[in-house]
Amino acid sequence: MNTINVMEFDGEQIDDVIAGVIKDACDIVFWCNADNGLIKKNSNNQVNVYLLSDDEIKEINKKHRGIDEPTDVLSFPLDIDDPDSGSNILGEILISRQMAEKQAVMIGHSYEREAAFLCVHGLLHLLDHDHENEEDESLMIKRQKEAVDIIERDILDQDKFIKRVIRKLDGLKVNAYAPYSGICVTAAVITQDNRIFYGVNVENSSYGATSCAERNAVGAAVLAGADLFKMIIIASSLDELIYPCGICRQIIGEFTLPWTKIIVTKPDGQYVSYRYEELMPHGFEIKNRRNK
Repeated sequence: MNTINVMEFDGEQIDDVIAGVIKDACDIVFWCNADNGLIKKNSNNQVNVYLLSDDEIKEINKKHRGIDEPTDVLSFPLDIDDPDSGSNILGEILISRQMAEKQAVMIGHSYEREAAFLCVHGLLHLLDHDHENEEDESLMIKRQKEAVDIIERDILDQDKFIKRVIRKLDGLKVNAYAPYSGICVTAAVITQDNRIFYGVNVENSSYGATSCAERNAVGAAVLAGADLFKMIIIASSLDELIYPCGICRQIIGEFTLPWTKIIVTKPDGQYVSYRYEELMPHGFEIKNRRNK
């Protein structure tokens, strides 16, 4: 599993929307480059991403490059093994918050999209991509587009889509079979190729035979030939957020992408998004069972 740390200049960890987008962007770059054979699948890489002010990145730019002005992104390759974590520290990426915000306004897209693009650009440099000549630049632009296309499709501006699926799940609650708990649960699995599969909970008088909505949605997706899910959305008749049980979390983990999200909801339409590993840290896995 890759480790992406998003930090302030002083090393304090950042945990907000932008940090989540940056982590997803890095995971997507790793995924794309593994498919291209440039890094190993299931490798354990670490990248440290710093979000800095213009003044902070200007100081570093002057010290290391002799340029007395800020720049939008800098990459510093390390490629060293960390004996404590067992990971390979590829290097550090430095992004200027202020320049990312300005460039987002100039180009006419979101700050999140600009930060993701800068992170993709910086990480590709750590993976030995460059733009020193026309051939190398063309390849780097191609790799950037591959990653950014996935980011735009799967990560950015998902709110309307999520709310539309939640409304569909609300309508499916009447089909749940829950005579014992009285809690109707529905779930949707969204596959890598944007197909949606639904499931409801089916209870049984022998409680252990009960089948959760999430597992039924996963089964429908697998039956249709899907094996990679980018999102799972769960709804219920409870007035509180509904979370998948431990068994469902383990089963979902069999089919996750590095950027898979689990969306837990309330009947009023509110929802919270989690990266899979936040809900199932260190889930059991048999390594190399497939090239995931």
